[in-house]
Amino acid sequence: MSAQAGFDWLREVDRGRYRFCQRLAPNVCLAEDRDEARVVVKQHLMAGPDGFPTCDDPRSEIELHSRLAHSHLAEFVCGYPEQRVVVTRWVPGESAARRFFLSPGTEAEALRVLIPVAEAAAYLHQQAVLHRDITPPNVICYGKSATLVDLGAAIKVAPGVWTRLAPMTVAISLLAEPFPWPRPPEVDYGYHSNVYALALLAIYVLTGLPGLSARYWDPQGWAFRENLRHLVLPGLAKVLARALRPSPEDRYPTAGDMLQELLSLP
Repeated sequence: MSAQAGFDWLREVDRGRYRFCQRLAPNVCLAEDRDEARVVVKQHLMAGPDGFPTCDDPRSEIELHSRLAHSHLAEFVCGYPEQRVVVTRWVPGESAARRFFLSPGTEAEALRVLIPVAEAAAYLHQQAVLHRDITPPNVICYGKSATLVDLGAAIKVAPGVWTRLAPMTVAISLLAEPFPWPRPPEVDYGYHSNVYALALLAIYVLTGLPGLSARYWDPQGWAFRENLRHLVLPGLAKVLARALRPSPEDRYPTAGDMLQELLSLP
């Protein structure tokens, strides 16, 4: 089967502006535009498992992403709402999911991934935006830095308001992943949920273990805290332990608050 199979829709986007280069996911590809600039082109799925409609809204993502700009956030290029397509600038590198799978990083490497992603999340919180899908596949590592990508599940929220993450959003996301990534235990998502997800990202970099490893992954976070002292120095262990507290009210209120603690580490 051709690598381009399933991407016939790409030829119809902006009168063939984008040339297929590489399949990245069932509905996402690397492409080149007419200026030979590399971009990531994503088409929102009309339906997920068993024909159920997805809850991703391309118009919402286009409107939201077009107003955001941060050095550690995927750069918005353009959107085509009628064709359910979003185009972002390609970030040369590999996902944290691939880079650290069964190949754990050092504490320094974990911070090189965690801090820029926390900066992006902090910026989003300042803009009253909740990402809702901060997971290793959505973090691109390059050099000694990282970028947060895919705002498909992101939403604008009022300060202090939590939002329910629809189960179908999680189900759709997991279809394209090799295994289910741990997520915050609460159903109602807020900024505190992004804080929890940032800590999960750091733990993954430090362990290289997939989400179902009983040694480290635990729905309430207890296994994380028990093992933190074996993974990192006390300063980072303290930050991650607070970020992983089961009760959202006991975590850092926003990614910015967590970031301040990370930047103050010796």
